[in-house]
Amino acid sequence: MSKPPTGISRQKFETSDQEQFINPVSVSYARREVRMHSVTDSELDSIASLGNSVEMTLFGICAGALITLLVTVLTVKIQSPLEFSAFISATIVSFLSTLFFGVRSRSSYKAAQRKLAEIKSIPLAR
Repeated sequence: MSKPPTGISRQKFETSDQEQFINPVSVSYARREVRMHSVTDSELDSIASLGNSVEMTLFGICAGALITLLVTVLTVKIQSPLEFSAFISATIVSFLSTLFFGVRSRSSYKAAQRKLAEIKSIPLAR
């Protein structure tokens, strides 16, 4: 019979007809602490809005439009005064929209972060 690798011991037991070996793998459990928090519906909604804000999506769309319009206005020679004023107007609207949605998405993100920190700071009942 071959000897098991060092550090692993095999225990054997005998049955009536055959000899069997127990699996040589041992499992050690590390001590862990699971923290449970009670939250209200509004707190849960504000935490859930942390990553999927509509304002953040609109900010990205408006920022992309602003970059596209700026590159177009700065690199393309537009002959028609009407087209040029339309591009400038769209660039200004896109800038203002980017600014508005950027401020709104940052404020909603910060509010959700504050609510999450408030929930986590509640002392645990033991």
